[in-house]
Amino acid sequence: AMPAGAGSRVYVPYTVVVFLVALAVSDVAHRFDLVRRVKRILAVATDVIFGPLFLAYQGVHVAPDSLPGPGFLAALIAVAIVFKLAGGYWTGLLSGLSRRDARGVAIVMNARGLMEIVIAGIAYRAGLVSAPIFSALLIMGTVITMLTPPLLARWQRSGGSSQR
Repeated sequence: AMPAGAGSRVYVPYTVVVFLVALAVSDVAHRFDLVRRVKRILAVATDVIFGPLFLAYQGVHVAPDSLPGPGFLAALIAVAIVFKLAGGYWTGLLSGLSRRDARGVAIVMNARGLMEIVIAGIAYRAGLVSAPIFSALLIMGTVITMLTPPLLARWQRSGGSSQR
């Protein structure tokens, strides 16, 4: 006669196994500094490969022959810049930042054009915006993102933090 439970299998929930494996992998990764190395590799891959591929893929969908008029495009870009700068600036002030630092927040918020490109791409593929509007949104997102580095450099050169 076999004792109770002899020869039977012990049931370990899948989530417990996954958790224990994740702990072991995490420990090994930290011991060999793999986390920092993988982050560095992913950052380079994103900057050199995935970012440009994403923008190129979006650019394929631009319809230059059906772009809205230059007045519409200029107005769209101007409205986006003004509202982003104003929103970032006033939010910074309301958060207790100095005027200069609030301007810095406003400039950095202007750099969110890539997010707009992603959202415009989703809206275009879902049929929520037409090809001409998508093209205009893509150009707007690119222009406002490209404006951020020179604006930020100018802000940084403007000197130290000042109080209200």
